Amino acid sequence: MRFFRHLSFAKRLFIIFASLSCFVIFVSTVAYYYYASKENNRSSMRYFSKTVENTARQLDELVSGMDVVSSQVIANKSIQQAFFDIGPDPDGTSNYFEQNLAGRSLVQGALWTYNSPRETVENINVFAAPSTFVGLMSLPPVSLIRREAASSYWDVGDAKFKLLPPHRDPWGVLIGNEPVVSLIRPLTLTYFNFENVATIEVQQSYEKIREICDWDRDKSGMRLFVVDDNNNIVYPYADPYTDSDRALTAEVRTALSASDEGALSKIRVAEYDEPLIAASHRLANAKWRVLLIQPESAYLSSVNRMLFILIATGIAFTAIISVIVYFITRFVTRPLVRLRRSVQHVSLENKLTKSASTKIDEIEQLEASFYEIIEEIKQSANLLVKSKESQLRLKISELQSKINPHFLYNSLMAISSAGQEARSLKVQTMCYQLGELFRYSSGDGEETTAADELQIVSTYLAFMKMRYEELLSYEIEESGATDRVRIPRLLIQPLIENSFTHGFLGIVPPFKLRVLSVADDREWRAEIQDNGSGLSPEAIARIRGKMREVDDILESNEGYDRLRTDDMALINLYIRLKTTYGKNAELHVGNDPTLGGALMRIRVIL
Repeated sequence: MRFFRHLSFAKRLFIIFASLSCFVIFVSTVAYYYYASKENNRSSMRYFSKTVENTARQLDELVSGMDVVSSQVIANKSIQQAFFDIGPDPDGTSNYFEQNLAGRSLVQGALWTYNSPRETVENINVFAAPSTFVGLMSLPPVSLIRREAASSYWDVGDAKFKLLPPHRDPWGVLIGNEPVVSLIRPLTLTYFNFENVATIEVQQSYEKIREICDWDRDKSGMRLFVVDDNNNIVYPYADPYTDSDRALTAEVRTALSASDEGALSKIRVAEYDEPLIAASHRLANAKWRVLLIQPESAYLSSVNRMLFILIATGIAFTAIISVIVYFITRFVTRPLVRLRRSVQHVSLENKLTKSASTKIDEIEQLEASFYEIIEEIKQSANLLVKSKESQLRLKISELQSKINPHFLYNSLMAISSAGQEARSLKVQTMCYQLGELFRYSSGDGEETTAADELQIVSTYLAFMKMRYEELLSYEIEESGATDRVRIPRLLIQPLIENSFTHGFLGIVPPFKLRVLSVADDREWRAEIQDNGSGLSPEAIARIRGKMREVDDILESNEGYDRLRTDDMALINLYIRLKTTYGKNAELHVGNDPTLGGALMRIRVIL
């Protein structure tokens, strides 16, 4: 203690702070290791359980999709009518649908409706003994139909449907040697006599199961299995009698049979010298079960690795803190004069001027505290600015959400199917065009290229041309490298839509539109002209007043809650332009002397 009293204030301060810092680091490291090990163990347990639950959920969704397709086939009255017309005693020498081409075309058309335009399943077959078969692909020979249709392999029993384990296509229709998984269910004539007259087979590629179950578990020692109630291995797939994992999965299933669903268990199996951490989860829509195992040493490896990292980090922090404390003790005091001068010139923009150090420890400590307060004030100001920026982004997202509608793709598909059945090419074409517009408007990302925007404009005008026919004419002109210009999505289309919703309401057809998109090294420009009723001086003044209000809000960084569009698509578009390009963007609203209607011009300096 006598030696300590003879040390200088700076050295004493260094020894005190260094010792205190080392003690805090040691205690914090021990406490954090205890907490982190417990938390890591809980996190590993959650991850383990979530893996089997998520795998089971995705497999359930796959099975549910196959079930939906089979239900749609049953609900189709045309398909039921075709099989009702066959009668109880079809000619067994040839496939009924090879002779009845009209019935085959009707059934195959309905089947393709449920599997297009986006392929949902691999294949759909409907067959019945002794010689009736129709599907998406080509027809198998009658001898194969007779043999397979009479097999008990296809017997569903009292169940709603039956899932067959992975197998090669028994009909020899699919090209290649890739296995499939089949969902089978009876075709019941619900529109007629409620008899089961055929069997529906919905085939799904095994690649879909592999995509769900395959992930990099090799480094962690994890192994995942999917099995059915008959102990057939669904994943990983191997031909019968060559599957080396069959005995292991049976042993794991037996060991897990007494455990709770989804809970972790420690089990022992003959193949491993150490205990295994295991969990299982049963599918809701099928009699399948997901099994996941991992050696205990691999399961705990992250905790051991964390201990090593904490020890190394603690040593490194001790050295760093010692160095920091050493320099802090040298510069911990500041003179009162410098503090006074700094206060006179302090501001959030100016840096504080520091004078030479003195030996007045208390004054320098006071000045250090003052500088810390100033830094905290600066950080608070930065946080306030970031908060305003976040508020602006949220407001922009709110405006963007008004542009991106939520469309009913299934309804479009149903309308297109109805048009196909009615042999109306116009209905199918308009459904396809409208589907393209919907996909573009709800696509990922807020930006696109000017070329893509013009392409969707062309699709939209083609759609409206189908609606108005000879009453509508339009021109689209494009020049320059528009594919290199990045713009917000749906920037031009709303202006064209305004022509139909407002401009053409007050005139007598024909309607005329002209669209221009030009890009060079300096700027990109877009113009929309129509021969509509145009804009009144009052409407132009009101729109420009709203635009000036938007400019004032964005320049002052205040009042973002006042960014209201009042359902005006032009103001919504102007806000998106200004928040994206700032002063480099212009929007002109007026009337066109050439066509006599409205003129909208967008100009962006690149």
